[in-house]
Amino acid sequence: MREAQQAAKFSNNDELPRRAAWHQVLLQKICRSIGNLLYRGSSAPPLLAEELNSPGGRSIRPSPNKRDLALWIVFHAALGVLLGISLFFAPLRINMNLLDVLPSDRSAGGGGIPIGRADRVISERSSRQIIILADNPDFESARKAGEEMYAALGSSPFFENATFRVDAEMVSGFSDFLHDYRYALLDRKTESLLESGGAGLIANDALASAYGLFTLASLDNLEQDPFLLTERETRSFLSSLLSSSPAMSLSDGVLCAEYEGSWFVMIRAVLTNEGAFFLRKENAVTFIYSQAERIFPDYPGTRFHFSGVPFHTYESSSGARKEAALISGVSLLLVVLILAMVFRSVVPVALSAGAVLLSIGTAFAGCFLFFREIHILTLVFGTSLIGTCVDYSIHYFTHRYRTGAGGRAVRDRIKRGVTMGFLSTEICFFILIFAPFAILKQFALFSVFGMLSSYLTVMCLYPALSPGDAMARHSRVKPVPLFFGKINGAFTRIRPALIAALVLVSVPVVFFNREKLVVRNDIAGLYTASPFLLENEKTVSRVLDYGSAPWYYIVTGASEQEVLEREEALLALLSEEIVQNNMDSALAASNFVPSIKRQQKNYSAASELIPLAASQLESLGFPGGAERVFIEDFDARKGLYLLPSSEMPAYFRELLSQLWIGNLDGSYYSAVLLVNPVPDSGRFAKIAQALDSVYLVNKVASINRNLDSLTRTVLMLYGIACLAIAVIVRLFYPWRDTIRICSLPLILILVTSSVLILEDIPLGFFPVCAFVLVFGLGLDYSFYCLENRKQKHKEAGLTAIFLSFLTTVLSFGALVLSSFMPIHVFGLVVCTGLTAALLSAFLLRGKKE
Repeated sequence: MREAQQAAKFSNNDELPRRAAWHQVLLQKICRSIGNLLYRGSSAPPLLAEELNSPGGRSIRPSPNKRDLALWIVFHAALGVLLGISLFFAPLRINMNLLDVLPSDRSAGGGGIPIGRADRVISERSSRQIIILADNPDFESARKAGEEMYAALGSSPFFENATFRVDAEMVSGFSDFLHDYRYALLDRKTESLLESGGAGLIANDALASAYGLFTLASLDNLEQDPFLLTERETRSFLSSLLSSSPAMSLSDGVLCAEYEGSWFVMIRAVLTNEGAFFLRKENAVTFIYSQAERIFPDYPGTRFHFSGVPFHTYESSSGARKEAALISGVSLLLVVLILAMVFRSVVPVALSAGAVLLSIGTAFAGCFLFFREIHILTLVFGTSLIGTCVDYSIHYFTHRYRTGAGGRAVRDRIKRGVTMGFLSTEICFFILIFAPFAILKQFALFSVFGMLSSYLTVMCLYPALSPGDAMARHSRVKPVPLFFGKINGAFTRIRPALIAALVLVSVPVVFFNREKLVVRNDIAGLYTASPFLLENEKTVSRVLDYGSAPWYYIVTGASEQEVLEREEALLALLSEEIVQNNMDSALAASNFVPSIKRQQKNYSAASELIPLAASQLESLGFPGGAERVFIEDFDARKGLYLLPSSEMPAYFRELLSQLWIGNLDGSYYSAVLLVNPVPDSGRFAKIAQALDSVYLVNKVASINRNLDSLTRTVLMLYGIACLAIAVIVRLFYPWRDTIRICSLPLILILVTSSVLILEDIPLGFFPVCAFVLVFGLGLDYSFYCLENRKQKHKEAGLTAIFLSFLTTVLSFGALVLSSFMPIHVFGLVVCTGLTAALLSAFLLRGKKE
């Protein structure tokens, strides 16, 4: 009785259904408008023909199509809204830094995350530093050409600072600074002379300089500095400045070198963030190149040589942009041409292309939402999404136009195969999110969102646009399925022979070359400079006579003083390596700012000059008693110490910033660089092990080790993914089909391993990640084949399978054209693996199919 009363209550209430259905009516109107526009003139029935009449004129129950359409709208709208809101908290950017392609070394030198963070600071600073050499057989022409380039850099907003001239004004300002700290900053040679009783030699050198023709420091403060310690410190500083480039010397106020009959003058510069933003047409590198072209005609025979990470970053990023545009354009054009050739109708081609563009847009939104930035090389990887996302549309429209079924019927027909393929692909993409490479993390998330958008478009939007179940059969795709049917028949007849061929060819190659299938990574092969930049780097290296090593020291401590003391202990051990000709010199912050302990020692050594002050001042022409001024000044400066955080001239600060990292989370860090070391990192590693809080950072070796470890981790994750997918497959398929599907990884391992061996490609991180992706995409063909055997119109399924394979291979095949080696290898492995997966899917499906 109660149920009857409630039914009568709701049947007499007309307002509630109308209020609940207003959004459904709006969705119906949207679908009707879009669908009638797309299918105008076709044999499709009126949209939403399945609507049921009700006393209110509309059904109060939302149809499955409308619920699915609502899901599609909510997903894409929510993603767009969240991305829009996030813009108020953090900007979006495209990363074009070449160094960010490398995996982060969180435990640089074995020192853990803090040392890795300090190492990233050094890498970031070096990524904005450049060297330009102006080259001309005539020194004056080389100097003037360098002068013009330096003036152009100084007037540009793309450069934080530039150094060219060591002029009198700069030396004067620096000498004033050194005058205040002349006792604290005694150079090693002066300190040694004073400690060994050589104060008289220092006094005689000062008299010779004072009465000589040329001094670097001012002679206005002779009464306070009768031993010209400021002069000695200025010369020592200039010597330290040149120690990073042993072949350079100071001539006519510029750093220069003569090499092979030509003069080279040097310009150093640091880019601003604006100048390093290479996505813009105008940036620091293009500005330098344009200025070089402008200067060439004015000084015949002049050439400029360029060195530094920014030049390589610009080259790789601009190349990546061109490759992304070319690969994506060619891939999309080929996909559209194939679809147009097969369907011969604007509707499926337009909707498929629209779905691809929407998927790429969704992928961008999702990637930006989580990472806030996308590396330029992610765009190159992302072009492969074109062929992958269009697969689902191909299956939908092939069945739609070949069988004549309506949207919901087509969706039900392909739902299980497409869904299983979607899940397996998403699982494999998701594994790549754990990769240490930023571009692979971004590519994985990029693909996860793109594939999800494409899946929802096919399962939710397409059926809502054409829900009718009585669409007439189209004859436009008949010729193509007949061709695929012949191929299918050939596969069926020679199936045992093909299986045997795959095994007989792959197994011997893998067995007799199994020693090549070892995990090995080498980041040196990730990037190859263009001949232009490679020749520039070689020239700069030869002229400067500076052999850089891929290793350096990072020193840490609880205070500035502690770091400086540990640096000095390190330099003492490295001095023995210099004596043994294992290196030329070492650059460290303590060379310019010694520890307070050493500064106190310097004051003590300088006190040896006090007994000589009276005679020295008398020799310089001062009256008797003038030594009191010197002694009072000396006593007043005893507590004056310099630290890296102290105020200092800009030029001194700039030089120090290349070595002093500073405070990071409460601890202090510095870097010690080696000049022309012998190629034996083990020798220098032992020195770091003998000291406390000193770490030798060998970036190449460390990153390679990390990549080897992570490659093994990805292989383990691949095994976990295989088990997870096997469990999912067993839930939906009988044992026989489960065994067929799970045997696919074994065939893929054999075939792709054979290709890697024949191409002499080591089992590195990128091939392994590509193999994981092949497994996810290749399983789709097995699912499609197993589902197709249940269909009445099997030729429609065959057409869809071959078309989806063709479009995917075209997209990944285009990556083989990339000049960036990881992307090239990635595309090669995926193309080979997908071809093997397609063959295996047809060969393992069973005789009856």
